[in-house]
Amino acid sequence: MIVFFSILAAMCCWHAKFCLKKGELSDYLSLEYSQAVKGFFILLVFFNHFNSYVTYTSGLDLAYRRIVGSFGQSMVTMFLFYSGFGVMESIRKKGIDYVRKMPWDRIARTWFNFSIAVLLFTGLALIRHVSFPLSQFLLSLIGWESMGNSNWYIFVILCLYLITYGVFRLLPSMGETRKIWLVTLLTGLGVFFLQHWQIKPVHWYDTALCYPLGMLYSQYRGSVEKLLTRNRLLWAGALAGALLVCRFFYLRYSDLNSILLNLSFTGMTLLVTMKISSCNPWLRWCGKHLFPLYILQRIPMIILTDLGLDRFSIPLCFVCCLVGTLLLVRPFENICGWLWNNILRTK
Repeated sequence: MIVFFSILAAMCCWHAKFCLKKGELSDYLSLEYSQAVKGFFILLVFFNHFNSYVTYTSGLDLAYRRIVGSFGQSMVTMFLFYSGFGVMESIRKKGIDYVRKMPWDRIARTWFNFSIAVLLFTGLALIRHVSFPLSQFLLSLIGWESMGNSNWYIFVILCLYLITYGVFRLLPSMGETRKIWLVTLLTGLGVFFLQHWQIKPVHWYDTALCYPLGMLYSQYRGSVEKLLTRNRLLWAGALAGALLVCRFFYLRYSDLNSILLNLSFTGMTLLVTMKISSCNPWLRWCGKHLFPLYILQRIPMIILTDLGLDRFSIPLCFVCCLVGTLLLVRPFENICGWLWNNILRTK
């Protein structure tokens, strides 16, 4: 398995762009570069999810598992950061029309695609003769429970979209900066609520603040870039500082430190992408098709491990799971698109 992980690392170096001169930054927030970053992390998520379905015995495989596991929830922080950044950029460019359409274009569309995936997992559970109460199925449709699918991320991102819509739609006279800080405050209160009452495990909320961080970065991007391009040492110092902060919070685990670790990791990753950007076409493709890769990857894992392929060969099982997931992407997108456009009559 360490070989497959090494291939993923090598993919980041292929077509990489280095911008190490004073005052020079890559186009690190462009669509193609952000897609490549998301592509890397969604494959890392795939590695992590696969590890939960198999048992390793060799020393190298156990070391690989520790390496992948060390990322923890940080491997999804950039998804939330880019979502917050992208929403804020769209609001700024398209204005109130974008906000008005958020309930349909962002919230309903995301929920609809997720619901189709939940139905697939429900069908798989029935085929496997897995019993479940009706309440579990109904709550799975909003991501509060699961039918074997990944769910917490969808629940969180839908809540963040709702908060964003509520603030920007219901408070039109409030200044843009204040709205962003209000979204941040409301997200923080939601995190505090979940943490204080222990309603869900920490991984449900310890990355949520990365979304308003993306919105804040959209607002203050110019000032940050101006500061970091004055001197190469400023960028290097900021990167070293972010790395040390990440290490500090990683070694001193608590719910609060987990939240701070994920925010620090987001900042560290952003600093790296400012100077080192990958435009690998395979990573870009994975980033472009992030949602189906995220939501469908457990289906081949469940089926193939039920069949015992992992006991025959873990590497072969991994390859088959990866190929199976990739083959599911296009049909899933086509079916969801057809249903959305033809049954719901949207354009």
